Amino acid sequence: MDYRAKNVLLMAFFAAQLWVVRYHDNWSVLLAYLGGTLLVVALSVLVREVFGRPALVLPPGARVGSTVIGAPPPRYPSVSLIPAHVGEARAFGFSADGRLLAVGGGNAVVLWDVNDPANPLRTATLTWPTGVIVVSAAFNPHAPLLATGTTDQNATLWRVDDPSAPTRIAILRLPRHRRCDTGGAMDFSPDGRLLATADRAADLWDVTDPQRPVRTASVPLLRRWQADACRAAAFSGDGRLLATAGRAAVTLWDVADPAHPRRVTTLRPQGRGAPGHAIVTMSAVDFSPDGRLLATAGVTRIESVNEWAAYSSSSSAVALWDIADPAHPTLIVTLAERDSSQAERGQRGSDTTVIGHSRTVRAVQFSPDAPLLATAGDDGVLLWDITDPAAPHPTAQFTQAKPVPAVAFSPDGRLLAIGSQDHTAALWTTSPPSG
Repeated sequence: MDYRAKNVLLMAFFAAQLWVVRYHDNWSVLLAYLGGTLLVVALSVLVREVFGRPALVLPPGARVGSTVIGAPPPRYPSVSLIPAHVGEARAFGFSADGRLLAVGGGNAVVLWDVNDPANPLRTATLTWPTGVIVVSAAFNPHAPLLATGTTDQNATLWRVDDPSAPTRIAILRLPRHRRCDTGGAMDFSPDGRLLATADRAADLWDVTDPQRPVRTASVPLLRRWQADACRAAAFSGDGRLLATAGRAAVTLWDVADPAHPRRVTTLRPQGRGAPGHAIVTMSAVDFSPDGRLLATAGVTRIESVNEWAAYSSSSSAVALWDIADPAHPTLIVTLAERDSSQAERGQRGSDTTVIGHSRTVRAVQFSPDAPLLATAGDDGVLLWDITDPAAPHPTAQFTQAKPVPAVAFSPDGRLLAIGSQDHTAALWTTSPPSG
């Protein structure tokens, strides 16, 4: 039953109550009607909670149209809980040897020695003025260098030869008109020579000499008039491609010549032609280690107005793309949010939609050593087996008390760092639970 019919029935029901009071002058009947109304509402809420928003995944093998239902994953044990951060734990970075973990959020980045994952040790804390929020962190894969991004739209380079005493060596300043309230993202190229920073545009920086970084190129992501959160950027495993997420699309750039990035193609994971006024926001991108797959995450918000009311709805989805030929990417499968309109109508270029999360997805990352993909959102983290990219299935579920905005694999793939809006972070093992 649609919302119009429900509204009509509800109005008729209350009209009947008023008629009883007006012509029968029987308040006991009115109270009985009111009690019945409350009972109906309570039962409706209960039915919706039980049947409308079921568990994270349904029994395996079920199919609804073109939608494949994944298998219920086991819950893995956590290795350790990292003491409460100063703010929402929204940025992670592992050092190349996996010994250091940078946790960013609030106005600080805390460095942890996780050589013994069960007993992480705080080595240093980097702070900014109150009101400045850390939104990204990344370690250089070939040098003791940490890059951090903040909402004042400055990227900072830190030398971490001595993890207990990091040294600020450079600040990458961006034009004022480029600044975004939510900061940006960053990623080092696999050879460690380039740093990509993303806000309203994506900049490439030559950090061969980290004390004197040089901007080599800049490509736009958002237009000046677009008020939107800043997006993401990621390098492919061979360093030739850079993926940038703009407002409604993901663009692949050939950066073999860092001074002259060349647009290869533009992907629109959420499709076109959504009903009403649709606002698509891409939130995350990542390449598989072999460079053949690309994962994108985005949210579509639809706002509509009719003669009855104004309403809005949103749905999120993760899309897996085959980019063996970057100029002609193919959408393989969509990992959709439960109750998502995306799941009902399918995705352009793909006939398979897999139901995974029950709430918004915010981050994605591939494991560096196994065919696994981690997707993080408001209902926790799912670990997907993508041995067959066309038929991914969840193999693990990691839960947090609050929404998860960030997730990161250790370089050996054995640990998964998960951040939460409740200021906590946790290290989880990616090995199946014993027993």
